[in-house]
This record gives sequence, C-alpha cells and structure tokens, in this order.
Amino acid sequence: MKVVLVLVAPIYSLPPTLSLLDNLLTNGHEVVLITEEIKTIPEYLRNHKNLQLFDVSYGEINNSIKRLLAQIIKRYKIRKLIKKNMSEGAILWTMTDLTVLTIGNITRKYNHVFQLMELVEDSPIHHRLTWLKVKLKKYVTPKCRMVVTEYNRANIQKVWWNLDKLPYILPNKPYRHPRAINLPASHIEIMNILDTFKDKKIILY
Repeated sequence: MKVVLVLVAPIYSLPPTLSLLDNLLTNGHEVVLITEEIKTIPEYLRNHKNLQLFDVSYGEINNSIKRLLAQIIKRYKIRKLIKKNMSEGAILWTMTDLTVLTIGNITRKYNHVFQLMELVEDSPIHHRLTWLKVKLKKYVTPKCRMVVTEYNRANIQKVWWNLDKLPYILPNKPYRHPRAINLPASHIEIMNILDTFKDKKIILY
C-alpha cells in the first residue's frame, strides 16, 4: 500500500510521526513523506528503499511579508506534491490540524487518514487570529478515518464532531525502544542541552 504522509512542521517536533513512519516501512508499505527538516530523520529511516522524502522547509525569515509569501508558496508546493504522488488505492495521511488547514479541501478528494495529536474542536486560521476559526469537521468525509492518541480523546472527539464512528486509537509511543533505563542521549542537540545542566537536579513536569 502507498501512503502519502504529510506533516506541516519540522518532523523532529512531532516524534509520533517518526514512530508511524517506522511502523509503515517495517510493515512493507511504500511511503511518500512531505514535511520539514528531513535531515533530522534517523539515517536508518531516511535511507529506506520504500521511502521518498520531500522537504518543504523555507528556513528562517524575519520579514513578516516575506514569511507570509513563503507560507503561500509552501502550501502550493505541498498540494502539488500530493496531487503528483497520490495514485489509485493510495492513502493520504495527515498528522495535525495545522496540516489539514494548510492542505485544505484537497483532502476531501482522497482516502484520508486524519490524525490529531491533541484534542481540537475548531482551529484558528493563524496563531495571531485566535478568534477566527475554521470548523475542521468539514474535512471529515465518508472517505476519511479519524485517528487520535487515546480512548478518552476518541470519545470526546466523537461527541464534539458528532462522528458516526469512534476514531481509531494509535498510542503516542515509540515504535522502537530498547526497554532499558539510564540510556545516554543519542541526539547531538539534546546532548549539548544536557551538558548545560550537568551536576544539577532536573525536574520533569
């Protein structure tokens, strides 16, 4: 099966995407991944023979007008990549509400897995326009299947959106884990951060 997996965010910012990617590839599926900062994907996944990668990052832009233009171009690029890579029998899998907002009504054309990482009823069109919201339920069509991270959220989402079916549950857990304690950090940026707290007590909340 072919899956076009889309995340409008740096992929390192949403680890469940990596877990899903690992799961799909391990089970023999062909995956087209459209996201940002693909260089942060672990090498064993990045070099997988069944994976195609498309990076839609536009880097750091301080000018607000240029940033808006870059976002419009990114939206166009993502939609074009989806149209190019969707084929008969393929599934479009989106990871967040922001991803669906960015893609828009194109999601309604395809077999779509709409995954939410947080409870969302309606979503603001921009983080500075929190009062202007889009009703995300309009993207839930008969071709769409909802996925959330746990049972209680599934029931709340079903009630909020008056869904016919309870959303599927995909727990927010690593696909691979060595099941050991006191493991050293493996990511260079995390290692550098931890070094600044060396010999200090850390409270995780």
